[in-house]
Amino acid sequence: MYRDVDGNKASIEWSGTGTIGDMRGDWRWVSGDGPYADLVGQSGGTFRGVTITNWEDGMATGVAYWNK
Repeated sequence: MYRDVDGNKASIEWSGTGTIGDMRGDWRWVSGDGPYADLVGQSGGTFRGVTITNWEDGMATGVAYWNK
């Protein structure tokens, strides 16, 4: 969920293919209010997720690039 400085919220859904360390795919808007309400259902673009560290407890740290 995203929240802007005015308190408006938006949520996205994403799915992709690739390895856990290097994943690519598409994302879309699934909910929103205020200025984001009209985005629901629209494609947001593409993403690439890269895992940097896999921790012993099963969690991971990484970065995501959106629309690059």
